[in-house]
Amino acid sequence: MRRRALVLVGLVLAAPAPAGTIGPAEGRIAARVDAAIAAAAVAPGAAAPGTVPELVAALREQEAALVALSASVWAGGEKERALAEALDADRGGMQRLLATLEAMSLAGQAGPAPHPGGPLAAARAERLLDWMKPALEAEAKRLAARLAEIEAARAQEEAGLAEVGEGLDRLARGRAALVAALAPAHEADPEATAPIGLAARDAPPGFAREAETLSALAARVAGPAAASSDPLALRWPVVGSLRSEFEAKDSAGVRRPGLVVEAAPLSLVVAPADGVVLYAGPFLEYGYVVVIEARPDVQVVLAGLATLETKAGERVQAGQLLGFLGGRQLDAQEYLMLAGAGNGATGAETLYIELRHGKGPVDPAPWFAGGNG
Repeated sequence: MRRRALVLVGLVLAAPAPAGTIGPAEGRIAARVDAAIAAAAVAPGAAAPGTVPELVAALREQEAALVALSASVWAGGEKERALAEALDADRGGMQRLLATLEAMSLAGQAGPAPHPGGPLAAARAERLLDWMKPALEAEAKRLAARLAEIEAARAQEEAGLAEVGEGLDRLARGRAALVAALAPAHEADPEATAPIGLAARDAPPGFAREAETLSALAARVAGPAAASSDPLALRWPVVGSLRSEFEAKDSAGVRRPGLVVEAAPLSLVVAPADGVVLYAGPFLEYGYVVVIEARPDVQVVLAGLATLETKAGERVQAGQLLGFLGGRQLDAQEYLMLAGAGNGATGAETLYIELRHGKGPVDPAPWFAGGNG
C-alpha cells in the first residue's frame, strides 16, 4: 500500500526538464551575422566590395528571425499562463488527491493494524482501495501531465527570452559595425548623410517646403508619366507588421493614402526596388523622407526615418540601406512585448509607405512580394 501511494505522489510532483529552443536556422543566421561583422571590422577603407550589402542583408535576416522568435515566445508564454490558470482552477481537486495519497502513504507506514470492524471490514476496505487505485492513478497522471506542460512552456519561454537577448546583442554589434563601415564614405563625401531635397528635375530651391502632403511632395519631384500595366514586385523596406492599411483613418481621423508598418526601434530601412532617389531629407512632421523612382510611372515614398544613409540623386539597388528608424535599444523583455502589442505596451516605431502609380497614390500592398521580412 505504501509503495503504491508513493508512486502516485511521484507522478504528480515529477516533471521532465525540456530542451531549449535554439535550432539550426537560428545558428545559421547567427553565424552569417557574425561573419559579416568580422568582414566589416577591417581597417577603414579596406573592406572588400560587397561587405556592407552582405552585412545589411544579414542584419535584415536577423531582424526577421527575431520577429518570428518573439512571436513564438509570446505565444508560448500565453499558453503557459493559460495552463497555469486552468491548474489553479483545479487546485481544490489536486489538494484532495494529494491528501488522499498522503493518507494512504501514512497508513502504509503505520503497518498492519486491526480494523475496528474486524477482519471482514478490513478486507472490504482493502478492496475499496484497490477499486480506487485506477481512478487515483489516472487523476495523478493527468495532473502530472498538466504540471509537465506548464514547466515545459515556462522553460521554453525562458530559453526563448535568452535567445531574443542574444539576437538583440548581435543586432547592436552589427549596427555598430555597419555604421563604422559606412564612416569612410561619409568622410569622403560630407553631403552623403546631409538632409537634401533633390532638384532631380531642376526644381527650384525650397520646392519641398511648398508641398503640404507627402503625395504633393512626390508629385513635385516626379515627372509626368502614364501608368504602365507591367508588373513590378517590390520588397518590404522594413521588417515589421502592418499597422494600418491603405486609406485607413489615423488617430486624427484622417485617411492616409498609404500603409503604416510597425517595426522594432532602430530597424534598418532598405530600398524596395532598384531606382533613383528623387528626394532624401526632412519633411513636415514625418522625420526624414525618401522618395525613390523605381520607373518613370512608379514612385515609392518612405516616411519616418530617423537617420539617412542615402542622398538625393543616388541610384540605389533593391535591398540597399537607406537609413534607420528611431528609438533606442530594447532589452529582451521589452522587445518581447512588441509581439504582444495588443496589450497596449509597445515601443515600436513606424514607417509610412506610399506608392504612386501614374498620376496618384494606389494601394501598395499588392505590389510587395511575399510576407514582410
